[in-house]
Amino acid sequence: ANGVAIADNKFTVAKATDVLVKFSVTASIEGIGKVNVSVEGGDHEIIVAADKTLPIVIYSIKGAQMYSGNIKDKQAIGLPSGLYIVKVAGTSKKILVK
Repeated sequence: ANGVAIADNKFTVAKATDVLVKFSVTASIEGIGKVNVSVEGGDHEIIVAADKTLPIVIYSIKGAQMYSGNIKDKQAIGLPSGLYIVKVAGTSKKILVK
């Protein structure tokens, strides 16, 4: 772990690492047709790109609704740092905002 051999099943974490998530969805939605969506976390924002107008809802990890609206093209949604659940195109994923 962190380049150090593990002895007796114990190790020390030398530095923290941010793990960022980006997800893309290609789906067929009844009444809309095929859509392509990508979602990624950024600095105090979630960046969403979609090739068609789609509803999106963003929740805090505690379940509070933080954003609800329609997105099309590329849009940045400003949010405080934290972990969020993004629901778009029939998919829900967790996204980290730095």
